[in-house]
Amino acid sequence: LLSTPQLRIAVLNFFMSHLSRDKLHKEPRHYLPKKNTLVIDALVSAVSDTSVLTLRLALELLLQHFPLHLNIFKGIYQAKLVAAALAVLGQREMSLNRRLYSWLLGSGDNSIGLGMGTNDTTYFKQHALPAVACAMEMWLERKPKDTAAAVLPYRIIRYLAERDDIGALLSPVFVPTL
Repeated sequence: LLSTPQLRIAVLNFFMSHLSRDKLHKEPRHYLPKKNTLVIDALVSAVSDTSVLTLRLALELLLQHFPLHLNIFKGIYQAKLVAAALAVLGQREMSLNRRLYSWLLGSGDNSIGLGMGTNDTTYFKQHALPAVACAMEMWLERKPKDTAAAVLPYRIIRYLAERDDIGALLSPVFVPTL
């Protein structure tokens, strides 16, 4: 998953079909012994892939097996994963955006809609907002390689702010940062 992009689709399909959600959620250390290095880097590379199918599968894996409320990844590691996942918004691909927003809003695999079915933003506020804020701060502190990389954090903030359900929650966090 980490070092061979050609095999990412097969590896993600394997994980989706063979990872037990219940066992992973109860005993993450047993299944993810090097979770803060190897697993994060592998998930970040999968979410940073250029193939839409790979991105779809990677976001589906995050949605079903790595929900934010379980705190499998903490602190800077969670922010690193969220930052990589938020970069998907730059592609403006609706199927990817649905999965990303479902992951951030805690909709789970029951409703893959844009967080629809619930207007409750408590999950986002408690579990996703701190990681999103940390991810955006990391992006804004980086030296961009080109103008597209320099504009990307602002485009993502705009895309997130356009959402009715989470846009209002972001302004107190991002206005002082900007």
